[in-house]
Amino acid sequence: MIFLTVPHATCPQSNLYNTEFIHPCDKLALKSAKILKKIGGDDVQIFEGDIPRTTQDLNRERSRTTSYRKNLTESMKEQMPSYVLDIHSYPDSKTISFPKGSEIILLDNNAFEAEYYSMKLLNSLEADGIIAKLRKGAKTNDIQKEARNLKLRSILIEFNESLSEERLKYIARSIVDWSSKQ
Repeated sequence: MIFLTVPHATCPQSNLYNTEFIHPCDKLALKSAKILKKIGGDDVQIFEGDIPRTTQDLNRERSRTTSYRKNLTESMKEQMPSYVLDIHSYPDSKTISFPKGSEIILLDNNAFEAEYYSMKLLNSLEADGIIAKLRKGAKTNDIQKEARNLKLRSILIEFNESLSEERLKYIARSIVDWSSKQ
């Protein structure tokens, strides 16, 4: 079983790019998760965020009391998935400080096990010809933190929002193939 969390799936209804939030939602994250689910089938479960990031960031510790996080936590405890893949996306622009030209970025929060699995996935993606990078993520990425506290493997994956659908499907296939071999 693989859990796909998409905490920033819901975009605010108005003022999409206000001055307070440069990146208020992950425009490609839910589509990426749905493609991963389609490829992975019944072994994959999506947890779609239902609150805009501008209202409540569902990937922060203070969101653990929301119905989204309570449901996710209970499901992780009951089902003990082999992986929790925290799915995000980013615009390939100057406003976001990610490496330019990358198709996918893996973020870990400095935990040894996280880095181990992130490196294994990175090597697999690169072997498949995917332009991938590994960066240190924020320790505030709470879904990863909570999954690891439950002794689950968790990787935060950022998809470049300029990916074509064909390329996105290719990358998703690579991720599903890798996870099924672990």
